[in-house]
Amino acid sequence: MVGSLPSTGNIRARILFTYGCYLVIVLTLWAYVRINPVYLVPVLAVLAATGYYSYRMNVRLLRTHPAFDATGVAGRKGIALTDLTPEGLVRVRGEVWKARSTVPLQKGEHVKVLSPPEGLVLSVGPDGVDEQPDTP
Repeated sequence: MVGSLPSTGNIRARILFTYGCYLVIVLTLWAYVRINPVYLVPVLAVLAATGYYSYRMNVRLLRTHPAFDATGVAGRKGIALTDLTPEGLVRVRGEVWKARSTVPLQKGEHVKVLSPPEGLVLSVGPDGVDEQPDTP
């Protein structure tokens, strides 16, 4: 699914699968190549430490909030990046959004967001005032 983040369980499963692959490789090397166990223990310790670190970083990433604020977009002004006939791209508050308009709008035309976003699509209309778009 586009735009969805993996769950914590999914990340856990990926890490355990990776550990299993590493373990098979290391044990195969130990069994058939006869690597000294003195070297095997530090290798497993490094693998465990890097795996734990990557797991913690992934969990921290999953708990972060989105970088954009979709609630404060309604009523803002922006600019059309593509022709909106009826859908296209607009820039509002420095962010590029998919947009839908009931009237055709040309590229470079000033737009105003009419309502809060429906998912990740903005409903826009022409902006009657000739001023700079509201971009940071």
